[in-house]
Amino acid sequence: VFVTGAAGSVTNNAGISGYHGVGLEAGGTFTNNAGATVSGSTSGVFIAGGAGTFNNAGTVTASGAAGADIEGGGSVSNASGGSISGSSFGIFLSGGAGTVTNNGSISSVNSFGIDLTGGGSVTNGAGASISGPGIGVAVYGGSGTVTNSGTISGGFNAVRFANSGANRLVVNPTAVFNGAVVGASGAASNTLELAGGTGSIAASSAGYGTVTANGNSWSFSNFGTVAVDTGGNWTLNGGNVATVVDNGTIGVTGSVNISGAIDPASAGLFQLNSGATLAVAAALGTNSQMTFQTGSELVIDNPSVFGINIGSTAYAGPLLEGFAAGDTIDVEQFGAAGVAPQLDSTTGLLQLSNSAQQTASLQFQTASLGSGTFHATSDGATGIVVTLS
Repeated sequence: VFVTGAAGSVTNNAGISGYHGVGLEAGGTFTNNAGATVSGSTSGVFIAGGAGTFNNAGTVTASGAAGADIEGGGSVSNASGGSISGSSFGIFLSGGAGTVTNNGSISSVNSFGIDLTGGGSVTNGAGASISGPGIGVAVYGGSGTVTNSGTISGGFNAVRFANSGANRLVVNPTAVFNGAVVGASGAASNTLELAGGTGSIAASSAGYGTVTANGNSWSFSNFGTVAVDTGGNWTLNGGNVATVVDNGTIGVTGSVNISGAIDPASAGLFQLNSGATLAVAAALGTNSQMTFQTGSELVIDNPSVFGINIGSTAYAGPLLEGFAAGDTIDVEQFGAAGVAPQLDSTTGLLQLSNSAQQTASLQFQTASLGSGTFHATSDGATGIVVTLS
C-alpha cells in the first residue's frame, strides 16, 4: 500500500506485503489490527514526509531494515499481543522526538530493538519485551525518558542514552534489564528513578554502580541522580552516589558517601543499618528522616549546609531518630576547641558552638532519643564526634 501527495490513513485487518508493506510518503496514520499481518522486504511500515502514527495489535516483520521506519517524527503504539520485528531495527524513529508505547513484543534480528534518533520517550509495559543483539533501546539526538515495567534486553546495552540532554530511566517494580544501562556523558543531568519496588544498589563511584532486583543484576553508568519514589524500599550497599532524592526508604549498609547532596525535596527515610556509615555533603531539606541502628554513624561533611536557620531556634533539617549510646555523628570542618553541646529536651534541638564562633544544629526526635548526656570531642582531624552516654 503506497500513499503520497497528502497524509494517508490505512487500516489493515488482513495481510499486506511488499517492498514496504505500507508506505505513507506524506505522513499519516496506519492501524494494524489484531490478527492482521504486514511484511516488507525493506520495512514493514514506512512513514515519511510528515508526522506518523502507527497503532499495532497484529504482526509486522521486515527482512531488510526496520519493522517500523518512521522518519517524520511521531508515535508507535504496540498493543498486548502485537509484534514488531525487523532485521536491523524493530522500530527506527527519526525526524524529531518520538514516542513508543509497548505492551507486546518489539525486536531486532541484528541491531537495535528501538532507535530514537531525535530523543523522545519509550514506555515498556508489564509483561512486554524489547530486545536487540546490539542495544534494546537507544536514544540519540535529544533527551529521552525510558520507563520500564517489562523486560528490555541488549547484547551490548539494554538501554543507551547518547545525547547532551537530561535523560531519565524509570524502573518500575516489575522491570528487568538484561544488559547494561548507559546514560549520556553529562552524568549530572541524568536520573535513575526507582519507582517503588525493592532492591539494592552497589555504587562503585558517583554515577556508576550495579542494581539488583527481580532476580537479576544490571550495571548503570553516567547517572548523577538516584531517586527513590514513594513506596520504594532500596538498599545502598556502599560506594559513592552524587545526588539522592529519597521519597521512600533507603537502607544504608557498609560505607555510603552522598558526595553531592540529598535533594531538598526529599521526604523519605534513610535507615542507617548496624555498623553502617552515611556521609552527606549537603542536606538543606527539612522533611527527610535518618534512623540510627546499633553502632551506626552519620558523617556531616559541612554543618553549614545541613539544614536551614543553623544556630537558631528556627532550625529545620533532617530528623534524627533512634540515636543512642554506641551511635556517632562526625561533624567535619568544626573545631573542637571550646565546643559546647546544648540540648533543648523539649524540642530535641541540639545546638553546637565552639570558641571559633562556629555553630551547628542537629534535630533529634525526642520520642526515640536514647537516655544520657551529649558529648562532643575531637575526631582526630578537622571536626568533632557527637555521642550520647
